[in-house]
Amino acid sequence: LAWWWDRLSRILNVFSKLQQLGWSNIRFSDFSLDYESLSLQWTVSDLKLVYWKGWVIDMFNDLEFLSDITIPNYKKAEDWFNFSLAAKVLLKNVSN
Repeated sequence: LAWWWDRLSRILNVFSKLQQLGWSNIRFSDFSLDYESLSLQWTVSDLKLVYWKGWVIDMFNDLEFLSDITIPNYKKAEDWFNFSLAAKVLLKNVSN
């Protein structure tokens, strides 16, 4: 289970980095991770934080044990944008 703890730690590290970079402009909630998938809800104040190189999408894409990363839906809510993110978790043939 060391490999599982490594993956969880790396995902939590992404959250931490994004919170530091985005200050109070990024909020995460409803985080779910199991052996098959990752899902989470998040809110940003500016769409640039989602799509800028090196930010949210890129950081999750950099985790080689995640695949098929999608944003199934998003909506504008007053001055914020609410997003869902979903990804498949790869268990085999992934180097740590």
